[in-house]
Amino acid sequence: MWRTTRNGAHRWLELPLVGLCSFQPSELARIVCVLWVADRCMRLGEDVRDLRKGVLPMLAVGFSFFFLILGETDLGGALLFLLCFLGTMWVGGAQPLHVAGPLIGIGGTAVLLVVTCVGYIRHRMMMWFGSATNHQVERSADAIASGDFFGVGLGQGLYRNARVPYLDTDYVLALVGEELGLIGVWAVLALLLCFAWFALRFVLSIKDRYCALAAFGLLLSFALQSMVHVQVVTRLAPPKGMPFPFLSHGGTALVVSSFAIGLALGARSSPDLLRALSARARSFLLRMRQPRGTFADAPASRPTTHRRVARRTSLASESPRPLPCNRSNVTASSPWSSS
Repeated sequence: MWRTTRNGAHRWLELPLVGLCSFQPSELARIVCVLWVADRCMRLGEDVRDLRKGVLPMLAVGFSFFFLILGETDLGGALLFLLCFLGTMWVGGAQPLHVAGPLIGIGGTAVLLVVTCVGYIRHRMMMWFGSATNHQVERSADAIASGDFFGVGLGQGLYRNARVPYLDTDYVLALVGEELGLIGVWAVLALLLCFAWFALRFVLSIKDRYCALAAFGLLLSFALQSMVHVQVVTRLAPPKGMPFPFLSHGGTALVVSSFAIGLALGARSSPDLLRALSARARSFLLRMRQPRGTFADAPASRPTTHRRVARRTSLASESPRPLPCNRSNVTASSPWSSS
């Protein structure tokens, strides 16, 4: 009922109570699943290397979300989700073969099927190979090429005023190249490299294993999304609507990126908050999986009460049972004996 369609894709939900604001659930799913994988790897310990106990259950959850995002249809978002999910699994202790095998086998097969069967994705691949053209892609390439070394000036871009579609979101680096020139593009790339370097040092400085693994997955999501945007604008990858975090026009990506960076920074300063958030999410998922009326729905005090009752019963069974007060077993020294 709240689903909305844009350019043939069903990736957004309309939130009528927030003034017709749209929300993209796949962005939040990537962050939540990274936190879940980090928690799962910590709890499994050495069993994370076991294929049956550790790897297969996590892969079942990951590929469930992967195919849901792929069905929207969002090939780039599904691949980004899968890379963040499997990357966190690998750093968490999973064997490289258990991570690379599903990525190449199942992920590669799904990509080939989508490229073959979905028309607009096949057209994007043809644009990447040069056998088809698109107005947005051509104008974005012209914009980044017209900036020269120093650009035409901030806010003075001709292609901005010409209203090239999605120039402020999915192709914002082309706008930077036009208005700030090659120097501006190099500055953005330098900031991205500095972010990746300091993010790695930040993760290595965290002593708690779960917090370090969760921070790695969150920062990996941010870095990979930025890299995909740069590759799409510079034609090193097929056209894909992927905003640049903290640089593109605001939306779901801006909110989720801010949320992810905030959680990553809080992993070292306040790890208890991150653990509490993960525990709440894990307990909610477990309650959703348990059928109603089972022992899992009982209040927390019931198991303790049962243990106390069992202990009292065992103590009563161990104590000697009193003899019945009959005439046959009353002795002379008994106060009930008659003279």
